[in-house]
Amino acid sequence: MIRLATKNDIDAMVDLGMIYHGQLHVSLKPSYLSVHHTMSSNIQNSFVAEVDGKIVGFFVAAIVPYMWNHDVKVGIELVYFVHDAFRSHGCGLGLLKAMQDHMKESGVKYLIASVAEGDESSIANKLYTAKGFSKMQTSYIKEL
Repeated sequence: MIRLATKNDIDAMVDLGMIYHGQLHVSLKPSYLSVHHTMSSNIQNSFVAEVDGKIVGFFVAAIVPYMWNHDVKVGIELVYFVHDAFRSHGCGLGLLKAMQDHMKESGVKYLIASVAEGDESSIANKLYTAKGFSKMQTSYIKEL
């Protein structure tokens, strides 16, 4: 089931987010409290995928003015993750559809999403391409 997240979901979302972060190839250490705060601050723009009463995925976004034209609102994906065991079962697609519908209802013109891994054949890349997203940029990170 895909539904709007509530404050009661945040701990489970953060725990799942820590699994997600552990799969990234960066040495940046996450702060549980920082992640909890970010998710709490954006709960109104968050959806969860729930299977048998357990949260197995989530999509958290922020709504901000577009940098190049403040008359236009954009949705920025903060984190979008489905546990490995529940991928290819419709959870990711359901979360994306729920978020897109929510963004449209909120007056958002564009939804900007990102893919953490660099593999062009990843599930996320395939999903975004299949759902009409265009590649906008590539980001890099370097520890200083």
